This record gives sequence, structure tokens and C-alpha cells, in this order.
Amino acid sequence: MARAWVWLAVWAGFASAAGAQITGMATTDDGSVLYFATALNLLGSRHPATARIYVCDAGGLRVYADRFPGAAPPNTVLSNPWVSGDGSVVAYRGTYTAGSGTQTLTAIQRGSGAPMVLNSAAVLSANGQYALIPGPALLDLTSGAETGIPQPPPYDNVLLEGVASDGTVLVYNLGLSLLDTWRPGAIQYIAAGTAAAVMDDAADTVVYVQDGALYLYDLASGNGRLFANGTAPSISRDGQWVAFLSPMNGVAQAWAVPADQSGYWQLTDEPLGATAAIVSGSGNVVYAATATNAIWKYDLAAGTATRILPHSEQDALREAPALWKLCKRHGPNFF
Repeated sequence: MARAWVWLAVWAGFASAAGAQITGMATTDDGSVLYFATALNLLGSRHPATARIYVCDAGGLRVYADRFPGAAPPNTVLSNPWVSGDGSVVAYRGTYTAGSGTQTLTAIQRGSGAPMVLNSAAVLSANGQYALIPGPALLDLTSGAETGIPQPPPYDNVLLEGVASDGTVLVYNLGLSLLDTWRPGAIQYIAAGTAAAVMDDAADTVVYVQDGALYLYDLASGNGRLFANGTAPSISRDGQWVAFLSPMNGVAQAWAVPADQSGYWQLTDEPLGATAAIVSGSGNVVYAATATNAIWKYDLAAGTATRILPHSEQDALREAPALWKLCKRHGPNFF
């Protein structure tokens, strides 16, 4: 990741407090590769209406996609990057205006051939085999088989929350305001009135947001418990770590918490706050984006923090280990 620092010269100067423009992040199981979307001028040029997908890894920072493949309009906005746990499958969305509405597409890159394009939004499983698509339906990307997912009426507006590598899906039925999971032959209702939800890859644990709080729900026992005050959760593939946003002194900051609630780590301490946090599949790494368009990488095992994208020369000089010590100082007294 050290080579990402050479981009300071072209990154500095674009950012301001006008608003965050990191519009999505995704990382591999080991946390060594990061994908993110932004329209910011990282490489000296940009289309005013079009974001790009970038990738940052051991080789540095580079553009992964600057336009949507196929016949999509040139002003299609790229967002929502996604990567499989092993890094072999990459996906992202493209959205454009069509008449009085919008159309969302999903590009899926498997191997070196032409990307597969789905004419809808999609959520993929961590192993890259399944795509959860509107309908709702489960699409097997290997065989092409599509399975409809039954929902009680009204079922014409369902949010796609997640899909596990065994094909278990997590959806939110807007008509009934119910969050549920589906696997062949079984629907399990979890909660009502949730704002967002994530599921681990074994479909054992769901973390959902309700009234500004996070709840951890065990699918085997059917029991849920208050987990933390926060929003925008991300869960590790094994369900052992959760990253999320929660206010500290009135400003949203990025946090990481083990599922057993043995400690609460405040990762960011930004005056304007954080806008997103994701945890790697292994649970060892968390990436956090800030309102001033910086991205930090936190190695939870090593206790280190590394600035991936600096938002100013002055801030780039700040020592990461000092920030990590500040994070740990808060300890488990979260509520």
C-alpha cells in the first residue's frame, strides 16, 4: 500500500468540506485489495457526471473502470464496487436516467473475458457464485439457473440486502416492512421496520439497523440482541467482526466491534466525521472513508493505521500510530 502515497500530489487540492464523494468501498477477505468509487480527480482528469472505479493494492492505485461496458449511455454513473473474497470476481453498478426514471445495471467481471452485464441491480455472494437480483430471484452465475424467491404479498418492491455463498438470501419486503431470509423451502422472519441489514457468509448471523441502533440476530436460535448505537453496518465473512458508523460528540465516526462485544474500537476521529466503514472477510482489516475524502486502512490484528488516500498534505504528515492509540482509549464503554 505504500506506493499509494505517490498520488498525494494529484490528490491534494481537490477535497473540500463540501461533501464526501467516496461512493462505495469493497475489499477482499485478507483486506489487501480495496476497490472504491469516486468522481474525484485522482489521475488528473475526470468526466463531470461520471464516477470511476479505482483499485488499490500492492501495486499502487489505478483506475479499474472509467465507463460502463457495453451499450450503456456515456454518462452512466459507476458506483457500488464489489469483490469476491478471493479477489477473482469484481462487480460494480451503473446508473443512468431513462425517461422520467433511472435504470441500474450491474457489470460482473469473472476471469479475463468480457464482463457479464445484468439489466438490474445485483448483490453477489462472497464466493462469486450467486447474484441476488430484483424479482427477487437468485441467479447462479456458474450455471445460469435462476430461482424465484417467494415473498408474501405485497411483493413488488423488495430490497436486496445480501446473499450467502450457499444461496441463502437476505431481503427486506417494503410492502410488509419485514426483514427476512430465504433458503429453499424456508422463510425466516427477523424484524420489522429495519433501515439496513447485513449477513455473514455462513448465513448464521444478521446485523440490522432499527431506530438508530444495531441489533445482532442469531438465525439458528431466532434470538436478537442490542449490539451498538449506529448505522451502516458491515460484517466479516465469519460473522466475528462488525464495522459501522456511530456518533462521537455529535459526529459520525467509524467503529469496529467483535461480535462478542469484548471491546469497542473507535477508528476515526475526524472533525467532519466518517461516511463509510467496511470490514474484510477475515475481520482483520477495516477501511474507513471520511467526509473529507480520505480513506484509512486499519489493521486490527497489528494495531496499525495507514492512510490510503490523503486529503491534504498537512494531514498526510500526521502519524497513524498516534491515531490508533486514540482509538483504543475509549475501550468498551460504548453506550
